[in-house]
Amino acid sequence: MRRGEDWLRSLHNLLATTYTKPTYHSVDHYLFAARAIKEAGLPPAALWGQDHEGAYRMLPAKQRSVTFSLLVTEAGPTLWQHLVLLFGSKAAVWAYIRVADAITHLSRVLLLTFVLHYVDDFGALDPGPLADSSFQAFKIVSKLLGFRLKQSKEQPPAREHKIQGTLVHLLEDKAVVSPTPNRRARLSREVANILHEQALPRKKAMSLAGKLTFLSSSLFGCLGSAALRPIYRRANLGGSALSTDIRAALSAVAGIISWSPPRVLSYTPLSVGVPLLYADAFFTADDLRRTAAEARLDPSLVPDDFASLENGWGLVVITGETGLYAHGKVPESYLRSLRAKRTYIFMLEVVAQCIGIFYFARELGDQCWAFVDNEGAKFSLRKGYTKDPDVNAILSLFAAVGAVTGCNPFFDRVASAAQVADGCSRGDLTLIEKRGWRHVPLNLAPLWDLLTTVAAAGGIASQEHALELVEIARRARDLAA
Repeated sequence: MRRGEDWLRSLHNLLATTYTKPTYHSVDHYLFAARAIKEAGLPPAALWGQDHEGAYRMLPAKQRSVTFSLLVTEAGPTLWQHLVLLFGSKAAVWAYIRVADAITHLSRVLLLTFVLHYVDDFGALDPGPLADSSFQAFKIVSKLLGFRLKQSKEQPPAREHKIQGTLVHLLEDKAVVSPTPNRRARLSREVANILHEQALPRKKAMSLAGKLTFLSSSLFGCLGSAALRPIYRRANLGGSALSTDIRAALSAVAGIISWSPPRVLSYTPLSVGVPLLYADAFFTADDLRRTAAEARLDPSLVPDDFASLENGWGLVVITGETGLYAHGKVPESYLRSLRAKRTYIFMLEVVAQCIGIFYFARELGDQCWAFVDNEGAKFSLRKGYTKDPDVNAILSLFAAVGAVTGCNPFFDRVASAAQVADGCSRGDLTLIEKRGWRHVPLNLAPLWDLLTTVAAAGGIASQEHALELVEIARRARDLAA
């Protein structure tokens, strides 16, 4: 029956236009709710889940004059009329999501239960003693509203459940999210088949991108985010043959699926005592030193031959009363290997932050606060990807190294006037010497070689690249000591 009403393949959905995106509650919302319950001093949270039976097929079609479908059979064409919302219709999804939003709102207002939903998957977190009450009350309200729930997918309150295809385990001081073994196995087989066939058609790319997006929500940090960019590009632009970047993305994904550590969210917020990382960069054009803000307002400040410009980076790591700093320049030989771009200062800012993570992971630990004075760089580091393949080589390597070392920084914006590493990047050590911070000389030549290799291979770093960089950073720190 779904083939007879598939409005996606019949192109009927081209007659409908949407101007916004529906609001979906992801696994992140469950994690943040668990942390909020912990911060409020309430009993440990329990998690429950429910699923609507038939979803939007429970909603009647209002204008039945437009719900006719022709279905060709061996006996000839047959005419059907749908009495409920159609499976493939874009409007059906939007209509149902509005209803699901209303049910969520009513549950919060009438039941005082923090209900969440992703299309027809509903769930909630409540302090343990209250969880069963809210679970039962939601079933009663759903029945009163005329909605059936799937008993086979019912998940009574517990500390661990499968939410949106991922395992969510609530512990006393943290929440752990990991892919299910079945999902890992299925995606591994699918990616292996694509690499074997040496083809990724547009429709298959769309399906794979959606599955991998769900997977990345259960992986360490932003691991895998950069690898999704080429696959989404294929889904949007079409094609079939495996290009260099898509082949690199699929190879990276295959490795990530097999080795990636679970995602962990600590209930303890970042405090004053956590390690701090400040990193900054600059470049010189027209004999003037340009800041990130100037370059962003006037991209013409960056000439096409940006590799010949003078540049500098600097970083400061503060742990308690101890401070370490390093500074240097990005070599012209590395910049020559990149494609010309107007995002030059943005790339330098990302590089400066990543050098701090790569070489000072031991001091920064599993939780640290990283300050950057470039808004674009901050969000790219948080998301783990950009539209620029060269920057993606750095970001994907950053995410992979973070997964290997367990270093998971929180990136925050700081005003340029409060950027401790500002002078350091320019060779002005006045503040550094006043504080008595120690200089750590670093040999970064192996890093630039590795970044060049990753960029040339498609811009997606693998676990092998991350392990190689961890060893490079260890040797550099041993020599500095």
